[in-house]
Amino acid sequence: MFCDISVPPLITKPQRQTWKIGTGDSTTIECLAEASPGSQYVWKNAAGGVVSNDKHLRLNNVNDSKNGYYTCTATNSLDSDNDTILVEVTSKFHLHSHLRVEIPSKSNSLIE
Repeated sequence: MFCDISVPPLITKPQRQTWKIGTGDSTTIECLAEASPGSQYVWKNAAGGVVSNDKHLRLNNVNDSKNGYYTCTATNSLDSDNDTILVEVTSKFHLHSHLRVEIPSKSNSLIE
């Protein structure tokens, strides 16, 4: 005897809610759900635009335009579940400078 149990999707991955990615870097974020029958996946950006039709959100050569919230939705014939993450694009390089300004005058003052 075979017993087939149906289970609605329950997202188990990603487990991290905030993803910090350096400017110019690439990453893949996986969405996984426990479900029977198996789930279909879709990733959407904050504006509701579809950015991936599978369980992988691929972000390549990221820049500031990729900042924001992304939602993965897992759906099967019983129901759906979703999980939202935040992608923060960070600068790889921090420029620290010390400004030295010379102002010519009769007293030859130097301002730092």
